[in-house]
Amino acid sequence: MSAPSLIADPETLHLRSDTRLMVWVISIMLAASAATLGYAYGSPLFEALAPYRLVVLLILPLCLTLLWRQRVRTAASLLIWGQWLVSLDAIFHNGGLHGPLILVMPIQVASAAWLLGVRSAVMIALLNSGFMLALHELETRGWLPGLRFQHESAPYLIVLTNMGIALCIALFSRQSYQRERERAQATRQAWRAHDEELHKLASLIEQCPIAIAITDAQRRIEYVNRAFIGRSGLNSASFRNLPADLVSTPGLSPQQFASLRQAMAQGQTWRGEQSLLKPDGHRAIEEIEIGPIRRTDGEISHWFELKQDITAKRWAAERIDRLVYIDALTQLPNRAALLDRLVQELSTPGLIWHLLAIRLDGLGQLNGLRGPEAGDACLQQVAHHLIHALPEARPNIFRLGGSEFIVLFPPHVSRAEVDSCAERAYLSLTAYAGQPTASLSAIRVLLAATHLSSDEDDPLSQSLRRASLALRQARHEAPGRPCWYGPGLGRKAQGRVLTRRSIGLASLEPWLTLDVRERSDICGQCCGHWAGLCWVPSAGPLSPLLQVARRAELNFELDETLIAELARWQGRLRSTEPARPLTLALLTPLLAQDHAVTWLTDCLRRHAYQGPAPALVLHTQDLARVASDPDPALRRLKALREACFHLCLNDVGLGYPGVLELSGWPVQEWLLAPGLLQRPNDDRIAKGLLKALLATAQAMNMPLVVEGEVPTFLKKAAPRLIVQATRTGGTAQRQRPNGSPGEANSTPV
Repeated sequence: MSAPSLIADPETLHLRSDTRLMVWVISIMLAASAATLGYAYGSPLFEALAPYRLVVLLILPLCLTLLWRQRVRTAASLLIWGQWLVSLDAIFHNGGLHGPLILVMPIQVASAAWLLGVRSAVMIALLNSGFMLALHELETRGWLPGLRFQHESAPYLIVLTNMGIALCIALFSRQSYQRERERAQATRQAWRAHDEELHKLASLIEQCPIAIAITDAQRRIEYVNRAFIGRSGLNSASFRNLPADLVSTPGLSPQQFASLRQAMAQGQTWRGEQSLLKPDGHRAIEEIEIGPIRRTDGEISHWFELKQDITAKRWAAERIDRLVYIDALTQLPNRAALLDRLVQELSTPGLIWHLLAIRLDGLGQLNGLRGPEAGDACLQQVAHHLIHALPEARPNIFRLGGSEFIVLFPPHVSRAEVDSCAERAYLSLTAYAGQPTASLSAIRVLLAATHLSSDEDDPLSQSLRRASLALRQARHEAPGRPCWYGPGLGRKAQGRVLTRRSIGLASLEPWLTLDVRERSDICGQCCGHWAGLCWVPSAGPLSPLLQVARRAELNFELDETLIAELARWQGRLRSTEPARPLTLALLTPLLAQDHAVTWLTDCLRRHAYQGPAPALVLHTQDLARVASDPDPALRRLKALREACFHLCLNDVGLGYPGVLELSGWPVQEWLLAPGLLQRPNDDRIAKGLLKALLATAQAMNMPLVVEGEVPTFLKKAAPRLIVQATRTGGTAQRQRPNGSPGEANSTPV
């Protein structure tokens, strides 16, 4: 901190003013002396002034010029020594020691002390003493000129003139003294204010929460504040002359040290961070700034160091980043992180990535029945299994939101490798490796894949739209492999849009037909019929009838229509064939309705249904409700069994892993999903699932129902096998074990 401007150069300012004043005083003194000498000698004024022309014409203008050129000290010296030389000449020619001009010598000493200081005054006093001794010697030898006064009062007049000059010098020196005194007081006040400012600055540095250290040019510590001392646990005396590299910045890496040395060599400020161990054992992160302290000439004299503990700030920043980019439930990157990743990766045009979408179908029902805790646990299990199943894709696994997850694959990953990763993920999620577990039993895992191109305007939105269409298609395909997006998939999804809820039964009846299929055992003997409503071939909507009925809330009406048609069909068949067991594919969710048993019994009685109680088909799409809320489902199943209804589980193996966990439920047979038997031989998921199903069926002596051609290994492995007629191209056919097809009954409603 620099001194105040009030004391910038006060001595020069006052000396300049006093020198200018002294020039005028000497001019007046010369004029007065000339007038006095002219009177004393009886000569004109001009002749008396002739010896002093040199002073008037040369010395005084030269002093004024030097003052104008700011050479104050030189002007004062020239003025004092010039008038001293002129005074010596005047004393020598006007009586010497006995002349009245000898009184000028004290005035010379006072003038020198006033303008030049004590040293110059002592020098002039010594020279005057020597001059006086010389005058005495000259007077003794008779070499000194005599007095030339013409009037007796001349000496008195010269003395009075010298006294007047001395009085003027005394008055002016008094004023100069007053000015010096005022200047000293102002200087004292300025320094006092300056000291207060320095004290405030020192207090600020000492109490600053930022650790501050000052080192010399060789980086040896000279000063540390309290924050620095508190950080290290030592006292201030322990730091003096210690190397700052060892005490202050021990946590810098070799690269940071090299950067610091380069910045210091260039005289620049360096900023960085270091991680070090505190005395209490905790690791802290410090932000460091090291810069130069320069003198007024620009030369570096010291270095300062500022250090601040940013551990809490860094933790808060990381916490904010985690809240913004990390899903709090699954600890996976979220949609925002996915967007940032795509902005970085897709900046190069022409890149094509692959995107694997995973959706948990039935998660909403799980949340509604078991509560949000069950859904959260399910999502956490999915994240855990995905991380362990796909370790190489760990940074590219994202939770998109809700029940959807996204896995990104870089351009060098082929489509076959994406299928392999999806298979591993599905195996980990469903645990279909021969030993099924209870994890994720209440949901169905849907897989879809598509490409993601950097040439598109909005790559993420476009790829997510394609993945959504592929996920809709995946609901109608066998599990285990991703459904890849292809041309026409959007039109298929649009055609499967469910009919409006306001649709009536009368508008659906022209599109419905009664589908009756024959069921035979492994020996080819007829063991019953399967009956259900279906769309008229090539005429009905693309949406499954089950979805249309449940969305339009026409389950009971359509099932009653089915029972009425079956009663009429049974009456026509009774005259030619004996009554055989009948399996009804109802549309009503039997496990979701407490009064379903009562309604079904009354409906069979109203329509005069004859024969044993029919078997009822349970849809695997209801297994999420069964697994998530088992007590009411078991109660309803028990009511169905007590009413003597035979229970058949439909589409076993379609993708709901909960079927393997319901081996103890009161179900009499399983209808295997057709897609499960049509998978390639190298499909590990299908083989593992089928192996688990066969093992469970053998342990329970459970009949298995198959549609279409029966594989050879299944004939040997299944304890009891029922072959059901299949529908091909909208017509119903039955396929016997010997391979001869037979026509199935299909009656319009």
